[in-house]
Amino acid sequence: MFRLILISLLCLVVFCEEIKTPEKPETVTLENYDTIIQNYKIVMIHFDVEHDPYCRSVRPILKKVKKYIGDEQNIFIGSVNVLKEKTLVMRENITSYPSVRIYRKGKFYKNYNKGAEASQILVFIKKLLMPFVSKIDSTWDASKFSQSLSWVVIAYVKPEEREEAHKLLKEVAHLPEFDEYLFGITTNEDVAKDMKIKKTPKIVLYSNMDHEKYYSDITSVSKISNFLKENSHPYIQELSFARLSGLIRTREPFVILFADSEYDTKISLVKSYMKNSEKRMEVVWLDGPKNPVFYRDFPLSGRWPCLLISTNWNDGTFHRYDDKRITRKGLNKFFEEFEKGTLPVVKKIKQEEITEDNDNTALITPKDWRKMVLDETKDTFVLIYAPWCEYCKALRPHYVDVAKYFSHVEDLALFRFNGDAYQVPGVTVAGYPTLVFYPRNQKQKYISYEGSRSFGGLKEFIEENATVDLTKKKVTSLENETEQKPEL
Repeated sequence: MFRLILISLLCLVVFCEEIKTPEKPETVTLENYDTIIQNYKIVMIHFDVEHDPYCRSVRPILKKVKKYIGDEQNIFIGSVNVLKEKTLVMRENITSYPSVRIYRKGKFYKNYNKGAEASQILVFIKKLLMPFVSKIDSTWDASKFSQSLSWVVIAYVKPEEREEAHKLLKEVAHLPEFDEYLFGITTNEDVAKDMKIKKTPKIVLYSNMDHEKYYSDITSVSKISNFLKENSHPYIQELSFARLSGLIRTREPFVILFADSEYDTKISLVKSYMKNSEKRMEVVWLDGPKNPVFYRDFPLSGRWPCLLISTNWNDGTFHRYDDKRITRKGLNKFFEEFEKGTLPVVKKIKQEEITEDNDNTALITPKDWRKMVLDETKDTFVLIYAPWCEYCKALRPHYVDVAKYFSHVEDLALFRFNGDAYQVPGVTVAGYPTLVFYPRNQKQKYISYEGSRSFGGLKEFIEENATVDLTKKKVTSLENETEQKPEL
């Protein structure tokens, strides 16, 4: 059984490109949502906004994945029409799009934020079908298993040690930081001998990014976990919006290399340096000239390549490599100073907010929140955005148009809030953009906007949730004077 799963896992990338006519994903509704989750081992559900360009880009990828999986009885891939299933979307607290959820054996597993290629999704799904700890019976199994993913862990133990070792490995495998690892166990002495294990019990980490093996004793969950973290050398990968979002959520320092893919010698140099160093930070690189949306907010040195360490994304704190040339010696000095805490701090560039004359949306900060957003005399609608977020930039003109449309309403106010620069008071932000509506008579609880990122969707949402009179016009100062002027 293991061989069949493993062969399928290894062949995914090769075969998925041959798919020409994928089928349309299943539609998921409030009525069948829970049943689907319980009936399949692995469920991937895309919360899809019909006219959203970003959701539209996800559809063909998931169709391709579904076509390859075919009649596999253990896997379900489908989509929820957000505009038609508002009750379901609100129940599941979906706050940003596109959003892809993974369920495993009837329970929520995680939001998918890994690679967005069909081949990457296929590998991820197939891995989830395997046990948390696979049983290895032969040298062939062990050899192929050890090469099947970037990081593979195999425990070589005696039969009487298997139960305890399996329990420890399973606990480690459940930890979210080891999602991209495979775990296996064997009690076969011949397998251990053929795999050149001189003494058991022993745990081996096969790091296929640097083609190295690392050995440790099997002691406790914490020690195994620390062993894996210390020896899993980070590998450099290209930055994407999904990957950036994942890195931000970890709250760990990470390295960003801004380079030109046509001159990738520095990418190779940094990759080689990080592989052979003791630094455990993840490294991502970006083709700077081709991605101005990403790099314009960063404190770059004005030349390519440029390297930064992000230490606190929320307050825009970075350390910048300032030598004219990136060299191995320079990198060594840079990271040594980082470890000592002697590197100067540089801040992310804050883009000036441009408010048009007829914008009708006020830019606010945390100090304004209570006075303006929680004003009990008005309904308030807030767009929480990040300056680097393409989704936010696409939404902005529609939000401004809606603000103009309702600009005559006295008791309705629309605001913008930079969630990348400040912590949002009392709001859980799972992604950008996030829109929240506070009714005048219910300031203790907000309503999340889950609809289409369009003028029509925003307008309809306000009309459905408004508690104020949308026909009541604002009174101008001139009108006020006229009303208060006594008769002669």
